[in-house]
Amino acid sequence: MDLLGSTTVFSAKQRSAVFVLSVLVVLMATGCSSSAPVAPSTPPPAASSGPAFSALAFDATGLTRHDFRRDEARALIPGGAYLGPAALSPDGNSVAVGYTVGDSAHLAIVGMTDGSVRQLHSARAPITYTATWSPDGQRLAFGFYQPRKSGRVVEMGPGGVGIADASGVRNTGCKASRAVEAWLPDSTLLVRDQRNWQQRVLYVVSAEDCATRAKIDARRMYHISFSPDGRWMAYILRELGDFNRRTRQYAQDSTLYVADTNGKNARKIALAKYHPRHVVWAPDASQIAYDRQAKDHPNVRQIFIYELAGDKHSVLNNNTTTSESHFRWSPTGANFVYDRKLDASTMQKVVRVFGGTQLIAAEAASPGDLPATWGWLDDNLLVLTKADGTSHIFKVNTQKTQTLSTGVPLLDLRRQ
Repeated sequence: MDLLGSTTVFSAKQRSAVFVLSVLVVLMATGCSSSAPVAPSTPPPAASSGPAFSALAFDATGLTRHDFRRDEARALIPGGAYLGPAALSPDGNSVAVGYTVGDSAHLAIVGMTDGSVRQLHSARAPITYTATWSPDGQRLAFGFYQPRKSGRVVEMGPGGVGIADASGVRNTGCKASRAVEAWLPDSTLLVRDQRNWQQRVLYVVSAEDCATRAKIDARRMYHISFSPDGRWMAYILRELGDFNRRTRQYAQDSTLYVADTNGKNARKIALAKYHPRHVVWAPDASQIAYDRQAKDHPNVRQIFIYELAGDKHSVLNNNTTTSESHFRWSPTGANFVYDRKLDASTMQKVVRVFGGTQLIAAEAASPGDLPATWGWLDDNLLVLTKADGTSHIFKVNTQKTQTLSTGVPLLDLRRQ
């Protein structure tokens, strides 16, 4: 029989038998299906409809991870209060954070995605922690010490420097230094010793055994900030003539310098008479921005941009009618935000939008009323925070703002 091309002819008796057989098959199938229970239909899970963000912040319950899309909050460290620092890993997946619970101080690494908490160090409070990640994000260097005051100067009491990696936590063997400042590109550490008010030294040391590679006299260096690539540091050098022996402190503002991270090849950027402040590095480490007193206008601040390769300055806005300060670049440097003071009672926050500027925060009567610049999520999303625990996400392209109740301080905010 050709199953594909032939036609079969049945007799009348054969057709009747086929019909009866078909009816029996249908009845049997019906009886079997009717005896089986019918599972009730399960409605699909409710769609997540909240804002597509998650945040890590301290609130009244402790260190909490907020999932705004699902409207969920999970306490990762119940009862924890922020101590600092908050050091984000290079890949953005972990943060090293210092906190207190009751009379004890702790340093832990918190996973951003899984909410894991890995304890690194604990001690009786008060304790001061510092922390910095290796460039590849595989290791964390941290320092700790008991702070003690000598007059108005904070000195380092007992403490040490440790290294944490996947295998555990070990002591580096640093005997004098008790704070870490940076992990340099050549795998050395920049650490600090400040055991008494007359001694403030930076050391470049081996991350393996704390062997000294370079020594920097840092007694007059303040507000040190390191370039994103770890090659440079900017700092304020306070002149000896501005030192107050009664308070054991230098004048609040002095000369701005940039140098290699080993302290060599220092170059003078802004003189003390201009009172430079608020230094911030460009994402590619090619420039620094800072604000300084306008020439012949002591009550006006101007933002200057210094280019390291060309050794040249440019002013952001060449006017002396308003004060501008607290400059922050977006991740690629395409946009930026800064604070503007119109007069003694009017503050604004301004962002560059499409080559122009846009006011993004309502005018405030004082700097304390103005939202703080927390940072940029990308070149389009700027995050501002307020003391009431709310975060305000400004979208540059649409000029719209979204408000979230995150907690304070905010350690991490990201899109889901």
